Amino acid sequence: MNINSILRISGLASGLDTESMIRDLMAVKRIPVDKLKQNKQIMEWKREDLRGINLSLLSFRSGWALSIKLQSTFQVKKAVSTNETIVTAEPATNTPNTTYTINISQLAEIASNVSSAKISTDVSNPVDPDATLMSQKSKLAGGAFFDTHSTFAFTLKTYNHDGTSNEQTFSFDANTKSLNDVLTEISNSSLDLTAFYAKGSTSDGISLATTKTGNNNSAGYEIEITDTDGFLASVLNISQANEQGGKDATMTINSLDVVEHTNNFTLNGVTFDLKAKTASMAAADAVKVTVQSDIDQVFNNIKTFVEEYNKLIEQISDKLSEERYRDYLPLTDEQKENLTDTQIEKWEEKARSGLLRNNSLLNKIMSDFRASMASIVSGLPATLNQLSQIGITTGSYYENGKLYINETKLKEAISQNIEGVTNLFTQDGATTDEKGIGLKIYDAVSSAIKSVTTEAGNPNSFSLYENDNLSNSIRTIDERISTLELYLVQVEERYVKQFTALEVAISQMNAQSAWLSQLTTNK
Repeated sequence: MNINSILRISGLASGLDTESMIRDLMAVKRIPVDKLKQNKQIMEWKREDLRGINLSLLSFRSGWALSIKLQSTFQVKKAVSTNETIVTAEPATNTPNTTYTINISQLAEIASNVSSAKISTDVSNPVDPDATLMSQKSKLAGGAFFDTHSTFAFTLKTYNHDGTSNEQTFSFDANTKSLNDVLTEISNSSLDLTAFYAKGSTSDGISLATTKTGNNNSAGYEIEITDTDGFLASVLNISQANEQGGKDATMTINSLDVVEHTNNFTLNGVTFDLKAKTASMAAADAVKVTVQSDIDQVFNNIKTFVEEYNKLIEQISDKLSEERYRDYLPLTDEQKENLTDTQIEKWEEKARSGLLRNNSLLNKIMSDFRASMASIVSGLPATLNQLSQIGITTGSYYENGKLYINETKLKEAISQNIEGVTNLFTQDGATTDEKGIGLKIYDAVSSAIKSVTTEAGNPNSFSLYENDNLSNSIRTIDERISTLELYLVQVEERYVKQFTALEVAISQMNAQSAWLSQLTTNK
């Protein structure tokens, strides 16, 4: 007899609901499997929470934990100009504090060459720069050129700031190329030139100019022309002699004569940007540029570090104190079938709450952080060897090491002893005690990342096989679930066979009873 057919008739012979009975029996047998699955879900949620914290730790370490241990974070400089309409400046890190007195006699200028005469025969009906040159020869003052030239070529040469040169030959067909085609090809070349045509009664000419300022070829022209076929001179009215050469910026800085090819240049670690000439070269008209420590930026760097640190420990603190609802276990598949998505979401919100409450690993991390922030830096003066001396203090114990800043005191410390504040954060040493606060917290964060990674894995890892503690435990549970699932299949098969045998026996008894009853009736 086929087992499935017996199950479908659901105890036809016995009158028993065998399917329901087997399902109820198996539900009891599945309780250990459901518990394992619930434990697995709890571990997965716990791993997710720890990886979320690990992600924050990694971000903090690569950001402000790294920045706060570097001297460059504290050696920020700024340049103050007495007249920013004439000159501004931007110092590099580590630039020495000093003052520059500047007089500017000449700004750097580009070289240019423009048409010496209008290129159109009639400026009221000028040449169409987008039409082919051949079609415009009647409108061009030098249009006769195209009576003998359907193609033409010329070579241009320009110079760089270091004296090296760039050269390019251009060739065109007047039957297919327009004036704008010619000018665009020049502008798009590697010669650092701009070329354009300006219409109008007062212009109607071509402008050819370098993009680089300065007198880059003191021995000759900035834009050297080889007018192979005479197109430039005949049609565009551009000749070599008409060039206005580039000019260097000339000035005195602290009484020293300085010549630069550009208006933006770097000297002694300071990048100057010249905007206008001074009224004269007299001392009274000089502009002063003072390079000094940027107290506000250093303060903001420290303040941002503290804010980001507080965000990190607040995230960890929230997990450590999160309410645990032990009556809310992860839902089984059967339980989910009887709930709506909203009900499932609300239930699971409570079920996964507090999984890291009073977690020993996180408690140790917080303890290490507090110890780093409250430590004394060995080897520094007693007046400036811990954070509280520059106005950074720890809040109440229940705040788990949250930092507070006395802004006035911190700014005073930075203004009065920037070197001391720098050492407090960045000093290196052979021992932990000798390390600055920045190095200590960086090491503490690195240690935290290592510990969390060992427990829950790296959130940035794409490995198919995770070897952290929780992943290993989850795999062990999976193996136990697989073993129990095989066992449950065997148990269910045994129940089916037993009820099948019962149905067969009852069916046979019913048949015998009917036979005996028939014999009795016949007598």
